[in-house]
Amino acid sequence: MNISVPFRKSGLLVLVVLLLSLAGCNRTLPVLNINEHQVAISADQDGEAVIKSAILAGGAAKGWRMTESEPGHIQADITVRQHMASVDIFYDDHSYSIAYKDSQNLMYDGNKIHRNYNKWITLLDQQIALNLP
Repeated sequence: MNISVPFRKSGLLVLVVLLLSLAGCNRTLPVLNINEHQVAISADQDGEAVIKSAILAGGAAKGWRMTESEPGHIQADITVRQHMASVDIFYDDHSYSIAYKDSQNLMYDGNKIHRNYNKWITLLDQQIALNLP
């Protein structure tokens, strides 16, 4: 069977387009955690208070419900339509971390989660950073 070259090229092109479109359909990604995001605080400031304030303001600005569990630990929750995510935010006088805690309807399988979760964490981290000096 002799297949003409133009047909093979167009078939290959269709295959490549199909594979790329399937790759774009991947709705889950590895869970994003923010580990020890370092913060430069001047010596005359209370670093822990500054970081706590930035976390609370940043979370509120992005629609997260922030609850201080204990000094150095804030639990944050967000609900978007029927999806819910909960994270633990730990902080001290020079850094903060955001760690996955729980979720509903985000396809969490122990390692991967819906890509929107990672977007929410990225936006939360960026908003916290915007509230820092």
